[in-house]
Amino acid sequence: MLTVYSNRIICFHVLCVFPSCAVSDFQKEEKWNMKKRTVLAALFLLFTLFAFDCAAQAETSENALKEGLAWYYGTETGTADFDKAEAAFRDATDAGIADAWYYLGRVAYQRGDNKAAAAFFETGAEQGSELARFNLGILYENGEGVDTDYEKAMALFQEAVDHGCVEANCGLGDLYQNGGGVEADNARALQYYLLAAESDNPEWAPYAFLSIHQIYTSESAEGELDGEQDGRWNAKGLEGETALARAGHPKARFYLGYLYYEGMNVEQDYATAQSWFLEAAELGDARSMYFLGYMYSKGLGVEADQEKSAQWYLKSAEAGYITSMYTIGRRYELGNGVEQNIETAIEWYQKAAEAGNKKAADRLAELTGN
Repeated sequence: MLTVYSNRIICFHVLCVFPSCAVSDFQKEEKWNMKKRTVLAALFLLFTLFAFDCAAQAETSENALKEGLAWYYGTETGTADFDKAEAAFRDATDAGIADAWYYLGRVAYQRGDNKAAAAFFETGAEQGSELARFNLGILYENGEGVDTDYEKAMALFQEAVDHGCVEANCGLGDLYQNGGGVEADNARALQYYLLAAESDNPEWAPYAFLSIHQIYTSESAEGELDGEQDGRWNAKGLEGETALARAGHPKARFYLGYLYYEGMNVEQDYATAQSWFLEAAELGDARSMYFLGYMYSKGLGVEADQEKSAQWYLKSAEAGYITSMYTIGRRYELGNGVEQNIETAIEWYQKAAEAGNKKAADRLAELTGN
């Protein structure tokens, strides 16, 4: 079977043979015609091998991206592995796949390294990844890894939408829902979220559905929205969230768990929430791990168990969730659910503080005297 490397070797030999074929005795027409046929055949072979080479490289690039996604979402093993995902995404960036920069940014963000995430998203945006452009806007909206800049966030969201990134409507919806650089407008925010909900993106379609729920159940939205639409969109949001969760998307499982946890347009049910959080956590969702830790801590839907609570907080912290880094640091400082260890507490406070957690920075200063 020919490989990309062997194709290049063959092409090299064809190019080397080509001049000797072309240089001939122009005096004899029959020999010249034979030479022309030889040259044309060589050129055809060269073109065919070049096309095969390009196709093979494209397939290799796509396979690297698919492999990275499988590790990122844990679809093959049931457990996410960010180290293996990162390696595969880097291979994909080397092959010129712009969206691979977006996923590198997502890995960095999950690890709590917002500055690295911003750098990856910016590179991806420069190379034409609209998902990277959209997520760079989110960092500017929230001031994560970059200075807060609502105007820049709005521009990035709009540019991504204009280039066909349906998911970026979530960003526009957020700005109008929260009044980020614009006057808060729930009705307009809802329009953007409804557009984003039509996306099949496993990260952002669930978020759009959750936001729809939040708007319809918020006091601030009373009088702004068409009351006749409430039941229809609430039902659609819950239906869409559930379908994505059952399809195995960890974010959808988290958001569905959160709906039951808060009782947002559904009857509050801690046991059901805990079940969805557990399924999401098994696929590597760090926020779900945090909520499991909290529920075991408070005995919500489960019997209170401080050791299990600490275990989930630790898993969440190791998966990059900043709040959990502070929380597990506090557990080690107090010896709650774990053996007291001030040095380990300081290590976790340091990580959380570097990621921007003020409470962790305060505890770090208290313990180290700096």
